[in-house]
Amino acid sequence: MSTLHKTLIFTVCCGLLVAGYLLPMAFAQAPSPQVIFTWQAHNFYPSNYSGKAAATINTSIVISATVIRNNRFVDTSKANFIWYIDGRFFSRGSGLSEIVLKINKLRGDEYFVRMSIDLDGERIEGSFTVPVSGQRTVIEMPSPNNIVFRKRQIVFHAVPYFFNVVSFDNFEFFWSIDNQNQPKQRSNRLVLDIGDSPYLSGEEVLISNITSNSLNSIETTRSNVRLTIR
Repeated sequence: MSTLHKTLIFTVCCGLLVAGYLLPMAFAQAPSPQVIFTWQAHNFYPSNYSGKAAATINTSIVISATVIRNNRFVDTSKANFIWYIDGRFFSRGSGLSEIVLKINKLRGDEYFVRMSIDLDGERIEGSFTVPVSGQRTVIEMPSPNNIVFRKRQIVFHAVPYFFNVVSFDNFEFFWSIDNQNQPKQRSNRLVLDIGDSPYLSGEEVLISNITSNSLNSIETTRSNVRLTIR
């Protein structure tokens, strides 16, 4: 093989190798944008609660969408947003990155939220689900392991979560001890005096609380705690 032929073959091979490295780079696409959804429920919970407020019936939740590309926020102020809830059109508008949804489903259900954006001719979509929870009330007591002792006074507090009230005065509290109503104790506080009889040792006491929203009785919870006397 002549020197000229060897040179031509070497040049072609090098050209193919270079093309193999350059073609993927030439056709590489910019990273696809990501849609990040957040939602926040506006209802009642204790001031020291650090968790996420639950979406409960009658609650309004704010749903927001943010677009990120290359780890940077994308300006969507002029993008056309279309929102769908459970497969049905909900709202649309320029720069509409946030909507408000009123929860009208019961605990255990959910909402399927889908959003589509037209951003400079590029269509971006995303979806997620919002689980529906229920209101709850926690009976707080100072005794560990639900054990109480004779000759003691125990104070219980009913602490409601995720109700839709205007103020704390909208709550109604009902207490019972061993299924006996306590009509004189109608606040979120129950006082129980344990007697001194030795026959009480080993006995159990059932404390029950019903908390209701006076503005909407569908928001009602029942909580129980069983005590053992020592």
